Amino acid sequence: MRLHFALVLVLASSLVASCFRPDLTCLPCRESCPGSLTCQDNYCVEFKEQAPFCQDRWKGDAGSGLPDGPPDVEGPPRDPFVCDDQCCVGNDCLTLTTQMRNGLILWADRTSLPDAGSPVTVWRDRSLLKNDIVAYNFGYAPKVQMDERGPIVEIDEERAVLATKAGPQHRLKRSDFSILVLARCDENTRLGTLFQRHSSDRPSTGLGLFCNHTGGGYAGPVMPAPNRVFFMVEDERQIMTFGDGGAIASKSTFDPGKLRLMVARRISDHIQLRVDGVLEGDVQIPASLSLDDENPSFIGALPTIFTVATTTFNGGIAAVIVVRGPLEDDELAQLESFVLRNFGPPR
Repeated sequence: MRLHFALVLVLASSLVASCFRPDLTCLPCRESCPGSLTCQDNYCVEFKEQAPFCQDRWKGDAGSGLPDGPPDVEGPPRDPFVCDDQCCVGNDCLTLTTQMRNGLILWADRTSLPDAGSPVTVWRDRSLLKNDIVAYNFGYAPKVQMDERGPIVEIDEERAVLATKAGPQHRLKRSDFSILVLARCDENTRLGTLFQRHSSDRPSTGLGLFCNHTGGGYAGPVMPAPNRVFFMVEDERQIMTFGDGGAIASKSTFDPGKLRLMVARRISDHIQLRVDGVLEGDVQIPASLSLDDENPSFIGALPTIFTVATTTFNGGIAAVIVVRGPLEDDELAQLESFVLRNFGPPR
């Protein structure tokens, strides 16, 4: 088990054409502009003649759909791409609670992916940490495809591995956390890794969230069966074997080929597994269990540091969100609802 009027009509049409992607035209330039947009006069635009319109837009141009700039502050207001006080998809905004805001380590979703057909060399993180997800193996980036809701990372090659950068932001230690992965696990996925971290030092620590697991040996009272969701934590100092706790298999089995929101959560001395907003399992762990490593988080792949990374995951990933620190049940429910409403399967 260690084992991302003509002019007005053009801009308006981009808003109408996509219910899943916010209007990224007229964003203030950051290090780069998303998709095919370029930086002109400090704004991300399709062509340079749009820049004056962007200036009016940020001044609160009627009907623009963007907020006025903050009073008595020079320059543009908050970047709507970034999830700070709120996270927005078009006109639908989730106001982040204090804990969500302070604990947000990673937020990558459909809106931060490159254009359809493009390789996913970088999947932009919308959190303030800019903890982007990148292609781990040179020349083997997965591609963006389109499903019923919009862009999605399609993984169908064993070296198409994604991972974050390493760093101290990954040190969860003994804190609570919530990891949300919206993904589709296809039938040919055998034990698909959705999110995994593992230290290269001994005693080792780590965690993993998987799909298409049988649950065999770790599922408690449930019998082994295909297509369970599975979550485990590892701390060699605290858990010598999985019989000592630290692993959950979902009570339910899930047909492959369908988009689902899978959540791995720690609450003090318990870990929980949730699927599409429903609690699927809860087990006790040592309260002193500590996840100390600073290694990258691998998305849809097994973790490695010194060798070529591979994956047995086949399917699509639409969103990955990590919050460090405690979330109340209703806070997590709001977050799950927002993700499913904006990025999940059609209702």
